[in-house]
This record gives sequence, structure tokens and C-alpha cells, in this order.
Amino acid sequence: MKFKLGQKIIDKLRNKKQNENKKLLENVLNCLQSILQINNKILERSNYVGGQRWEIELQERYKNKLYLDGFGYKVFSQNDEDGIINEIFTRIGTTNKKFIEFGVQDGIECNSHLLLDTGWSGLWIDGNKDDCNKIKTFFKTSIENKKLAILNDFITKDNINELFAKAGFQGEIDFLSIDIDGNDWHVLEAILKRKQIIPRVICVEYNPLIPPASDPKDCSTDYVLPYKEDWIWPVDDSQGASLSAYYHLCKNYGYRLVGTCVNGVNAFFIQENLAQDKFISDKNGALPFYNPWRHRNIKYYTPFAMPFCDLRESLANRI
Repeated sequence: MKFKLGQKIIDKLRNKKQNENKKLLENVLNCLQSILQINNKILERSNYVGGQRWEIELQERYKNKLYLDGFGYKVFSQNDEDGIINEIFTRIGTTNKKFIEFGVQDGIECNSHLLLDTGWSGLWIDGNKDDCNKIKTFFKTSIENKKLAILNDFITKDNINELFAKAGFQGEIDFLSIDIDGNDWHVLEAILKRKQIIPRVICVEYNPLIPPASDPKDCSTDYVLPYKEDWIWPVDDSQGASLSAYYHLCKNYGYRLVGTCVNGVNAFFIQENLAQDKFISDKNGALPFYNPWRHRNIKYYTPFAMPFCDLRESLANRI
């Protein structure tokens, strides 16, 4: 679906320009025009790649409250992760309410922003200096109150645990979220091996283009992007690892797959001893939890709207 209505509005505004504001308005209209063109290209490329099988299975999951699919909603997360995270901790409880998330960009749209706003504390890491400077402005009060620590570092599998130690994080934390669009699997493996931190809940972005095999022991769909230390995502399908690859990795370290977001972006794992009978069993592998790429499907798409201010911070502390 093209943004035809948006184009009509732009054309109408162009015809009503006032001479005294001509240059300013023209710049605004050109900016809107560029945004519409970009969105149209994304929509052309991002056709829904699922199928009726996944739609039928999703409707069945909605009927079973042990599945997490029906609990998702968006506040600050990219998709419906905020609701899923809330439901997981409703079921298993919290300990220290500490989080670590990396690949947060400017922090506005990420999986732990809402946690920060509701009394949690933690660490954000991002490799982009400009984004980290925005975080220092957006979340000035949280940083000053020692509720949020920021590290501006490019993450590799070899430095990730040292970065945790540098920021003073070790031992058990409640929540870890990983989104670096490439080496995610390798970095998670390094974290699970070293145990500098021990997350109770892990959220990691998966590549949704490869559905898991029906046999949980079948590793034929375990796609993992080869490790490259200086990898930067070229905005294509060569990203991260398949859901099956994460399932087998986390299973080896005592974590159970408990769900994925409906848009087919993030997967959630919890420590096996916390699951009990509160979630669907993953004994049949990753397939019962799989969601395909629906990120730009109009039925499931959750458009981004920048909030004006943090729930606890004044507008003066935000750009």
C-alpha cells in the first residue's frame, strides 16, 4: 500500500504556500517527500514472507495463554516486545531489576526504555558516538541518578565481557537484550561461556527467513552469519542467526525458548529452572514458537512515534 494520502496532502500544501514562508515550507515539504519515498521503497521490498500455515498457527496460539504471542504491546520497543517482557516477569518475578541492552541507538526505541521508566536500572552500550551523546541528553536525569550507565564502544565477541566488567556489572541480572544486526549469535555465545553476567531472561533478534525444522535435534536450519569483527549490517538479509540456531545455543547453556514477537523479530529465552509450567514447553524445538517476517505487514506493523518525554524526566532534559 502506497502512501497516497500523504502525497495528496503534500501536493495540496505546495499549492497553498505563503510567500513569506516559502523557503521554510519548501524545505519541510521536501523532507516529507523524502520520507514518503523511503517508506514506499521499504514497503515494496518488505512484502510479507510468511504463509497461511503461520497465520493458522498464530490464531491457535492466541487461544492458549501459555503462549506469549497474545500479550505483546508497544510503548518504546520496536514491535510488541514491551508487552512480552512485562508478561514474562509477571510470571517469573524479578530479583534486582537490572538490565543490559546493546545496540540501543539513541535509547528512545529499545527493549529496556520502559523498564528504566518503571524503576529498573542498567547499562546501555552502543558503538555510535552521536547516538550515545543523544542518550546523555535524553536520559540526563537517569544518568545523574546512577540509574543508567552508558558505554560508547563497538562490540565484539572478544570485548563484550570486559565491557560489562568496565561498567561494574557481574553476576545475575534480570534482563539482557541483544540487537547488533550481525554478530549477535557469536556475542551471546561469548556471554554464556564466560558468565561475567548471568541473565535470567534473554531477548535476541533472530533472522526470520529460515523456519526451524520440525525435529528439535535437526540442526540443518541453524543459520549463523560467519563472524567478522568489524561487521556492519549492509541492510539486507545477511543478518544474525536463525531461531533454530539460537534455540540450540541457549539450550546448551540451560535456557528455554518461551516465545517470539508476532512480527518475527525477537526471540525470548529464560533460565530453564524458572519456566516450570508457566510457559509452553520447548521440548518440540523452536518450530512451535516461530513467527515469520511480518515487520512491514500492515496488519502487524507498529509504526514508530517518538515520545515527547520520559515518564519521570522533564521535557527540558530531552531534545
